[in-house]
Amino acid sequence: MIFVLALFFGFAFADPASAGPVIGAVVAVFKAVSAWKIAGFAIGSFLLRTAAMMAISALMRAKMDKPKQGGIRTESTMAGEGTPGSFVLGKYATAGCMICPPMTSGSSGDTPNAYLTYVIDLGDAPISSLDGIWVGDEKIPFLAPDAGSVFPDHQRGGGRFTGELWFKFFDGTQTTAYAGLIQTPDESRPWSSDMIGRGTPYVVMRFKFEPELYSGLPSCLFEVTGIGLYDPRKDTTVGGSGSHRWGNTATYQPSENPAVQVYNILRGIDLPGGETWGGECDAEDLPLANWFAAMNTADQLVDGEARWRSSYEVLCGPEAMGGDEPAAVIEEILRGCSGRITEFGGVYKIRLGGVGLPVAAFTDDDIIVTEQQSLSPFPGLQECHNAVQAQYPEPAERWANKEAPPRYNATWETQDQGRRLVASLQLPATPYRKQVQRVMRAYHQDDRRSRVHELVLPPDFGVVEPLDAISWSSDLNGYVSKVFEVTARGDNPTTLLQQMVLRETDPSDYDWSPDFELPTNIVSPTTVVPAPRAVLDFDAEGITLSDSAGRPRRSAIRMTWNPGQNDARAIRYEIRVTGQTEIAASGAIASLEAGQKIVSDGILPSTGYQVRARLTMRRATVWTSWISVATPAVGISLPDFVDGVTSLFADAGIKATRDITSRAVPGDFVGELAWSRADSRLYRWNGSTWVHFIQESVQGILDQTAFAVGLRVPKVMSGTLPITGNLLGDTVYRTNDKLIYRWDGSAWTAEVAATQIVGQLIAGQIAAGAIGTDQLAALSVAARHMVIADYTNLIPDNQLIDRASWTFAQGAAIDFRTTTAADGFSSLGYLRFRGADAGSNIARAASLDFPVEADSEFHCQLRGFRTTGTVGQFVARLQFKDGDGAYIGGGTAFFDRSYSGGAHTGAATQSAGIVAPAGAVAARVLLTLAANADGNWQVGTPIVRRKNGGELTIEGTLKGTHLEFETLTGGLMAPTGIITKSAQIDDLVVERGHIKNLAVDTLKIADNAVTIPVSQALSSDLVGNNAWRVANTVTFTMPQAGQAAITWFASQAYTALQDQGVGIRLVVDGTTVWDRLTSGDGSAGLMIDWLSMGWARALSAGSHTIRVDWFGSNSNIRINQRTLIVMGTMK
Repeated sequence: MIFVLALFFGFAFADPASAGPVIGAVVAVFKAVSAWKIAGFAIGSFLLRTAAMMAISALMRAKMDKPKQGGIRTESTMAGEGTPGSFVLGKYATAGCMICPPMTSGSSGDTPNAYLTYVIDLGDAPISSLDGIWVGDEKIPFLAPDAGSVFPDHQRGGGRFTGELWFKFFDGTQTTAYAGLIQTPDESRPWSSDMIGRGTPYVVMRFKFEPELYSGLPSCLFEVTGIGLYDPRKDTTVGGSGSHRWGNTATYQPSENPAVQVYNILRGIDLPGGETWGGECDAEDLPLANWFAAMNTADQLVDGEARWRSSYEVLCGPEAMGGDEPAAVIEEILRGCSGRITEFGGVYKIRLGGVGLPVAAFTDDDIIVTEQQSLSPFPGLQECHNAVQAQYPEPAERWANKEAPPRYNATWETQDQGRRLVASLQLPATPYRKQVQRVMRAYHQDDRRSRVHELVLPPDFGVVEPLDAISWSSDLNGYVSKVFEVTARGDNPTTLLQQMVLRETDPSDYDWSPDFELPTNIVSPTTVVPAPRAVLDFDAEGITLSDSAGRPRRSAIRMTWNPGQNDARAIRYEIRVTGQTEIAASGAIASLEAGQKIVSDGILPSTGYQVRARLTMRRATVWTSWISVATPAVGISLPDFVDGVTSLFADAGIKATRDITSRAVPGDFVGELAWSRADSRLYRWNGSTWVHFIQESVQGILDQTAFAVGLRVPKVMSGTLPITGNLLGDTVYRTNDKLIYRWDGSAWTAEVAATQIVGQLIAGQIAAGAIGTDQLAALSVAARHMVIADYTNLIPDNQLIDRASWTFAQGAAIDFRTTTAADGFSSLGYLRFRGADAGSNIARAASLDFPVEADSEFHCQLRGFRTTGTVGQFVARLQFKDGDGAYIGGGTAFFDRSYSGGAHTGAATQSAGIVAPAGAVAARVLLTLAANADGNWQVGTPIVRRKNGGELTIEGTLKGTHLEFETLTGGLMAPTGIITKSAQIDDLVVERGHIKNLAVDTLKIADNAVTIPVSQALSSDLVGNNAWRVANTVTFTMPQAGQAAITWFASQAYTALQDQGVGIRLVVDGTTVWDRLTSGDGSAGLMIDWLSMGWARALSAGSHTIRVDWFGSNSNIRINQRTLIVMGTMK
């Protein structure tokens, strides 16, 4: 009887904190105890009095439970057969258990055994997914498999682990052994085909040997979504809705719902080996109405997350090996969600959070006064708490056991004689920081409810069960509909009177507001790895090495660096020829304090090289970028020869030519040759004087007879030319008139036939590539026939998609957004400036610098509009920088819009031409929203383009400095230019020119060098009618296939200011090649403004019809002043 009494006290009248669920064989004892109730109140009163003493607060119950750590269960990977089995409920972390010792294999470069392999099981039942991996104190990003990697079927680690870590996950449903372990086995531990691991989820980890990443064997922690659980709410056959079926684990799904988890533990969780862990309660012992309510309560959203969740790693082995009792696991789950469970009459009921609405009400008149009553108004001071602390596993800190923000109450401390009485909670099954705070507050509030009554009520209250709420109005106690929780209940089978233990409660203790949340400081466990070191102030230059006499002797490269890098052991360097990958020279420099190193071995003169360097030290380092240098032109000189050049020739039997200052220096032997510096001529010593070597050599040798028949020697004469003794073809240069004459057989003539002139002014006589000016008709080539343009947008990030290409002031108020059809920008992205977030500060975005030239002119343009607010000014400027890196002034504006109230007036495209000032070498774009703007601005399509300069060469503007000596004849070199009637030019390169009348036989012009525009401009109104309307059409003929630039713009307006649907499309030869149609919702429509579009299209040779259509949703919107320009490649 004593044993039965103990069981009855331990289970029948206590809640889960003092009893826990009854599972397995204990269920039979409960059924036996039910017969004992006929003993009436004799024993029952004693039990209820004892239960009244146990009707303590939830915080006291949580404290009285067996203490456990607040962190995860397995922080380090275990090994050996003595470890208990496990499985995960919900989403939790586990270090797993080594299936076998670590294995090494493979090689990388010259490193043998370069790859380390772990095989780690993650539990003893199939799980749903592997969600995260921590290696050491760092969580690795997941990358998809790479077919070209060392382990092509493995997922890859990202970040610092890219190329250094791989893993392959098996969820426990595999039916064959992993071939990757069979094919590359450890010789001492071969992996065979029967090593399948049925029902065991495991992961294969691969690590590449890398000392900078791993100081020893890597430690791993795995985040997983656990086993599937049966949720009766998803079972259509029991009143739910879904495919879940009890006993068919294939239909189960993982769940973080604590009521679902406890339900499965009570009914029993089937493990792959055929065992069942937990109770084996029948379905009817768990009334679904009660359990559905608890499950739904847990799923209610609070602050965007489920009200109650639970995750836990269950150790399911024998208790002697460290396994968990099912009742203990239920306690941990319920502690983290303010949950309670009770068994009454063989039926298990659960409640999460505070009590519900009262199921009954009574007054003092209902109490059976002839039965014993008791009141416990206040607990002892040792049982009071006015502060609460809790520890829980924090996923963001590698699931470490973290202290939640404690909760104190100064008023309660004063009531408790000025002492702070702290209760400490361990919540290992609650890895949710916000939920931990909700639980702590509920426990904190509930703990101050201390009044406990024991009393007897009439039989009508037999429907009231433990965990129910009951309302009591008492004049004696001053209660007005005060809510109590039924913590225990007994009935007298003879009189049917109901003896109850009631504890005061307040459902509002479990209410939650975001204002109750205390700040939690999350500290990343990841060690911050210092950035790799680079050589400070490294530079290189080409230099000349001279000898002691100051004569240049060798080309060399000098490297310099900051000498104060004392923590490095050496500097390594590499030198290569520009454009090559092979290293021409390399080495290491141990004396860093020297600050420089000169390398000349193997260095060639007049050669481009690239140089880089890297520190050698006990931390990560990187190569510097390649620095380009050019070596000076230093050739071989006289000192490079032993005994000089003369001795070198003499040894070979060759008489060297002397170098003499003048012919006053005598020769050494007859026939000696010498070069005279005085007149730069070659002479020969004849024994007494120096004679001109060439003149003497040919003296008397060459005359008319020395030439072959038909060849004539030109003569120089003056005066009257001879009329006798002449032969056909004789040529004479007469000095008095400086003309060349030839004998035509009967007379001397200086005339040249027109057919012999290259560049004659008749088309049939023009040689290829030669053009006479008379062949150009007057004004036949004008500037309008030539297009000089550079469409390069100089802004580095002109598509507004790379935040790293901009710097910011108040950057938190500036967003990068992707352009959609409704935004009206041709750039891929646009910037949104939020005036309210910038407040009284200026919000500014500055582009990266780009090079410019002084005095160059630039076309600058921006499109933007304000979407909200009433006040603000937005300005875009082009700001220039000089060679010293200083900015020249505040910049010149090319976009400036402001508002002082009212709705916005739509997008605007503004532009300006800006000239770079003297000294400018770079520029940047500044986009600025003025301070105190209250609305949002959107800007996009920024443009900065060079304006090409082009001038016509006109009379009097060609200068002599533009002509090579003796290359222009027949004209006059005047101070103001060149005046000539005709010119013969063998090779003409013209940068700018103006030819009035041009006739060409063969014209060679580079491809895409000639373009011709065709345009159509219409000013009439085109009114919207909810259909596409033709805005402009042109016919354009391409002589050959090439590119065409198409530009269209128009003025758009509204009859009344409102949003409209607007569209533009481009149609080429009847086919729509581009279109954009906005809706009229919100601010998607374009307001009163200029529309401007541009396209580049490849067109085939032939005639094409180019058309731009416009769409307006109704007659409220219209366009006019519309122009279409098509400019294509003519050559």
